Amino acid sequence: MYLFSSYLLLLLLFNDQINAQNSFYDTYRRLAALYCYIDDYSIWLEQQISLNYFLQFSQYFDLDTKLIESEIERYRLQRECLKALERLPIIVGNG
Repeated sequence: MYLFSSYLLLLLLFNDQINAQNSFYDTYRRLAALYCYIDDYSIWLEQQISLNYFLQFSQYFDLDTKLIESEIERYRLQRECLKALERLPIIVGNG
């Protein structure tokens, strides 16, 4: 009986931790979309990598890079916004 009750208590503890982590990630995603204008991080990251390739391509062929550089600057600022969000103390759950 003691083993069963400790097992049940352990399951409840893990469930609370998993729910708190899910709530944290949801909060982080919501804040990233609200303040940094990043709706989907994986797509955002792929676009950033593509822009860097386009920049190298245009520099290689000596094309105008002003538009690409401005987009890369926007991605840099969004990355700085994400770093600022990571430093914010976010209260999740019961506080």
